[in-house]
Amino acid sequence: MHKLNPLAFAALFLVLLSACTKGGDGGAPTIPRVKKPKLLINGPTDIAVQLYRDTVLIPFQFTSDSSKEIEVKGFVFTGADNDVSMSVTSLTGTTPFTDTLKVYTNPGAGKTIYIRQMAISYDSDAITKTLQIHVVPNTNCSFLFTGQYTFHQLYPPSPTPFASFIAETGTNAGTITNFANTGKTVTLSFDCTNELLNIPLQAFDSSTTIHGSGSWSGSNLNINYTLVTSAFTSSGSIQGTR
Repeated sequence: MHKLNPLAFAALFLVLLSACTKGGDGGAPTIPRVKKPKLLINGPTDIAVQLYRDTVLIPFQFTSDSSKEIEVKGFVFTGADNDVSMSVTSLTGTTPFTDTLKVYTNPGAGKTIYIRQMAISYDSDAITKTLQIHVVPNTNCSFLFTGQYTFHQLYPPSPTPFASFIAETGTNAGTITNFANTGKTVTLSFDCTNELLNIPLQAFDSSTTIHGSGSWSGSNLNINYTLVTSAFTSSGSIQGTR
């Protein structure tokens, strides 16, 4: 009878111990876990939109981080207010594809930054992209003031209403007819940042110059002006509605 070498016995013991501690699968090879593909979104996070009558269309690209396609199932936009509206052209798609984000301001929006979230659901997962919407002054705001008006002379006071028309002549430039019921046309400029109508210094007649400014108060356009001659300076104000 041969005695088992102590070293060989120890090695055999370790082999048996290893086999017994491999779990219930009897040491079967572990199947690697398949990595779920992730949705990648390529598009801006800072978006500028003008305060009035502006719509911005921005393309967003949707791809997968692997060769496996991803099915996008829907978009949800969230935020703390309704001053800025957002929508997409297509609510669904299969990667890779491009969708168009539409951003526009609603009445009541202010010149500020709005934070909105765009949540995209795909396959059995979801991703959220945070967007900063910068509402900025319009580059051309003539439309805020143009139109047919009925004015009243507030100072010096007069009970007789009169008609005037403010027309656009260029970017942030215009004219007003029958100014202060005088039959004269005055040149205007428009300040989009402050939403003001300006009357730059100009000749009113052969011996008089005029300058002034106007702004909205509710539905009323108030214009204050100053007339200057070599002999005197006088002020006036008119108020009109469209």
